[in-house]
Amino acid sequence: MLSLNEEAFGPSLLFGCDMSNQSDIQVEGHPGLVRRAGVIVNVDKQAYLDYMARKQHEESKQQRISDLESQVAEMSKLIQVLVNKGSGDEKKS
Repeated sequence: MLSLNEEAFGPSLLFGCDMSNQSDIQVEGHPGLVRRAGVIVNVDKQAYLDYMARKQHEESKQQRISDLESQVAEMSKLIQVLVNKGSGDEKKS
């Protein structure tokens, strides 16, 4: 079974390379894949664009999670400061 890394097939799509080549051989059972110069190339531009959109969405989601974790840690520190100040006030009374 052939394992495909979608990210590895994008550059030929990005730089305006000719999407079809006379030396291309269609990969049986995979309409978006061709064999070119001994390697498998994804020539399905929409599949690549969809992949990049999913990747960008995932990166954005991970950034939001990281930001939220930082905010929770900061709030936790502030709560601890408030609790410590509250404890100190009670001891003074």
